[in-house]
Formats: sequence, structure tokens, C-alpha cells
Amino acid sequence: MVRFDPEPPYNGPVDRRIPSSIVRDPIAIRIYEALLPILDGLGEYWVQEERTSLNLAAGRAPFLGVHPHRKGIRFNLVLARPIYGERLGKVEQVSKNCYHNQVDVASPEGLDRELIGWIREAYALQVAGPART
Repeated sequence: MVRFDPEPPYNGPVDRRIPSSIVRDPIAIRIYEALLPILDGLGEYWVQEERTSLNLAAGRAPFLGVHPHRKGIRFNLVLARPIYGERLGKVEQVSKNCYHNQVDVASPEGLDRELIGWIREAYALQVAGPART
């Protein structure tokens, strides 16, 4: 379930509207629409809509930032470890056990098995993961 509100939990219908920060770019819309079924398979989460981005949150805190970018969407995955690869941008350690990992996606096909695995890992960390320090 999803909710456009920072206060969990939510047991109402899924809100499928395209956030205003995404609606300006047709590529971002296609990527976001491809992301929704992936998110639906995770469990309960909520959307915190910012002026130019979204934070998807579950459990204790956001697990995924969604930032429209000039070439698609930049995802910011909140993980307990850094991830590396050709498609990875900036990796920032924000605390002892928390890393923000940026991944740029230029098309819906960029939401591949590897990225879906990282999204699931980020979600699981916020729902039932270890305490941050």
C-alpha cells in the first residue's frame, strides 16, 4: 500500500497519481510507472513528496529517493553498505551503518534485476534492519 503522507500506517486504496515532481518529463513518467509494480511487491510504504523529488519510506525512515534528472530518474538507495558499478554515481556514508547510493536510470529497462534487488534490500533495512549509529 502507498500513501502520500508522512504518517504511517495506511490501509486505504493505493494512490496511483503521478507526483508533480515527475509529471514534467515523459521519460521520468515511464520509469516511475515501471517502478510502481516493483514497489507494490514490497509491502506497505508511504510517499513523502518534496518540491522536486519523492522520498519513499517504510518502517523507520526513507529507503528510496526518487529524483527526476535530465536523463531520466536518479534513485538514492539507503543501504547499510556502499554499492559499486558502472551505473552508480555518488556514494555517501552518512553514518556508521548508512550509505546513500545514487543510481541513474534512463529508461524503464534500467529497472533490472540488480536494481530491484537493491530496492528490496533498502526497503528491508528500514522495515526490520539494525539500528543506525
